[in-house]
Amino acid sequence: MLTAIITSFRRLFKNNNGVAAIEAAIALPVFWVFILGIIGICHAVMIRQTMLYGLDNAGRTAMIKPTTSNSDLETIALGKMGGVNTSLVTISATDNTVDGQDYKVLSASYTYTFPQLVGLSDVTMDT
Repeated sequence: MLTAIITSFRRLFKNNNGVAAIEAAIALPVFWVFILGIIGICHAVMIRQTMLYGLDNAGRTAMIKPTTSNSDLETIALGKMGGVNTSLVTISATDNTVDGQDYKVLSASYTYTFPQLVGLSDVTMDT
């Protein structure tokens, strides 16, 4: 009787059927969350760079043509933010004077929401 139990345990431990499926079931969810997190972070960086590009263009316009109104500068900045949901972007253009010199101050804000699967909290990007 004891030899039959030992033989059946040996047969059980020699059987490797389904081991790869079990390893994949453990490792793949972690792998996919990692990949989706990287994609989410790359998308957030892309949005920030696009916001900076729009602000740079509006700033160049303000330097070339100082009489441009603040609302026109905000429109120019939003127009250059291709690929970004501009309804979620807050842009402000204000006038500022330092030591008698007039300046235009441009800023933008966007709250990025990561996909819920990743589990990261919202990030507010201010430039």
